[in-house]
Amino acid sequence: MDKEQEHFLSQLFDQQFIALYKYLYHRTRDSELAYDLAQEAFARLCSKIDDIGHTNLAGWLYVTANNLVNNHRKRKDNQIGCLDDYLDMPSLPQGTELWELLPPHLSEEECQLLVWRFQEDLSYETISSRLNISAAACRNRVYRALNKCRGLLKKDDLF
Repeated sequence: MDKEQEHFLSQLFDQQFIALYKYLYHRTRDSELAYDLAQEAFARLCSKIDDIGHTNLAGWLYVTANNLVNNHRKRKDNQIGCLDDYLDMPSLPQGTELWELLPPHLSEEECQLLVWRFQEDLSYETISSRLNISAAACRNRVYRALNKCRGLLKKDDLF
């Protein structure tokens, strides 16, 4: 990178970083993540400056930042936790099936969703293809099943 490019990128950083950070904070509601993603967008710009045939680099930064947020959310959505994290309950004892611990008032489909997602560690995409529904609909169903399960467990004072 020559001095002219370095000076140009420094000016672009001074002009755009705070606005880009605010945009990312609005999208993520996480100040540290927004700061990291803004830095990553600028780092990518610096590393690809010679290959970018774009005349509006500020626009390129925002598109890149938007893609970084989307990628972060996809990775976060595909991370499979354990049911204990969602329900604030102790870990399953060794050899215990999740079916055995779920409240009896959950439907068979709700139980199946929770078992697939948390015991078998299946992704939303895999579950959605089994049910012939979209991944978004699958996320919603798992979310509702978790909330119902949480409510039933609290109602029964089990956890």
